[in-house]
Order: sequence, then structure tokens, then C-alpha cells
Amino acid sequence: VSHIKKSLKTKQVDFLKEIEVADEFLSENAMVIYSFKYDNSTEINYAIFKEAKGRHNKFDYLVILNSDEIIINTRILRYRSEHGGEIASKKWLKQFNDYSSGALKYGTDISAISGATISVRSMTKAMNDLLLAINILIQNDQL
Repeated sequence: VSHIKKSLKTKQVDFLKEIEVADEFLSENAMVIYSFKYDNSTEINYAIFKEAKGRHNKFDYLVILNSDEIIINTRILRYRSEHGGEIASKKWLKQFNDYSSGALKYGTDISAISGATISVRSMTKAMNDLLLAINILIQNDQL
């Protein structure tokens, strides 16, 4: 809850539902999705908690989507490796904001980071997989 409030810079978040999505939709790990409203809005938003693999270790991240499935915020919650932690930079993560579909491309849509190539590629792939999974869940009326 605190990660969502901090990402949205708000104190009021009303959770509606928790959904655990198994590997059937994803190429790697399961994810947990929370639907919620905040700041007395009627709009339903989604907070997705997932992990991705860096060079040696996995890292945890949070993606917040609005009701139109557009990314409004991304945060690295826990980065375990010695190298590649630069992907946790708020400035770098802002590149994902406003995306909703289509394949993000490393080096074109998403900037490279010297010394963090594997983590950048992994995060870019993870975001593409996440957006695809969300799209499938919505098409199947599971969100």
C-alpha cells in the first residue's frame, strides 16, 4: 500500500480487488494486480507487482496503470544485483510513462544505460510482457 501511495503522491487509496495471475499468461513469473481508486476519483486504476531477472538476480517492480491501461508510474522496489541498479532511477523509468500497447524497443523507445544493458533489456521485455498480459486479461473480462 505504501508503495502505491508514494508512487501516486497521495494519502487516500481505496482497494477494490486483488488478482493473482499465474504463469499461463506470462513468459516468466506470476504477478499480483490490485484494482483501486484514489483521491475520491471514480476511475479504477491498477497496481501491478511483478519481478524480472537481471544479470544474476531478480528485481521487484511496480507498475501503475490508469483505467485506459496507460502506464502512469513505474518503480523498482528492490534491486538485488551489484550491477545494473541504475534502472531504478526515476528519470530513466519515466520513459515507460504513457505507454499502453505495442512493443517497446530497447535502444529506440527505451534508452540504454552503460553498465546496465542486461537489466535494461530485461525491464523492457518485462514491460512488454506485462502490457500484453493486461491486454489479454481485459479482453477476457478478468480485470
